[in-house]
Amino acid sequence: GLDAYHEYKIEIYQGNDLGNGSKISTTNKTHSAKPSGTPQDLTLVDLGSHSYTVNWTEPRINETNGKIEGFTVSYMTKYGNVNNKTTSEVLCVKDLNPGEKYTVNVSAYTDMGNGPAATIDITTIPLVKQLSVSNLTSSSITVHWSGIANDYTVWLNSIALDDYDYGNNGGL
Repeated sequence: GLDAYHEYKIEIYQGNDLGNGSKISTTNKTHSAKPSGTPQDLTLVDLGSHSYTVNWTEPRINETNGKIEGFTVSYMTKYGNVNNKTTSEVLCVKDLNPGEKYTVNVSAYTDMGNGPAATIDITTIPLVKQLSVSNLTSSSITVHWSGIANDYTVWLNSIALDDYDYGNNGGL
């Protein structure tokens, strides 16, 4: 069959057994269809404890099947499922819960409807809570915290005694 939203030139030659005569021709474009491909390069570009930003590009040109009029974006927030239509290729979602998994679906659409969706799963950065220290010795320290992350990075910075503010602590 023919491809959707493509221009075709049709030529008819008049002729008989002795040869071809004149020709007539016309150019026509087939109707558009739903995109057959997903948006490309759906990527997480910024991540926080309460927000994320993703971006994407249109489907491959041979999978658009018409003029891309926009994108349908669906995602979850702590308030429920959200479905938006947009012409933008960027989405920023805020007011999320720390350390939770969210799924974003993006599909392109033409005048004939939505194509298949690209999907990305995102987990917001968890918050560390209740940081405390115990078992201080001259050469070690034990740090305690609560949180729900699978991976933590702990930074320990030494403060020179000359830089320490004794004013609020009554000295050492």
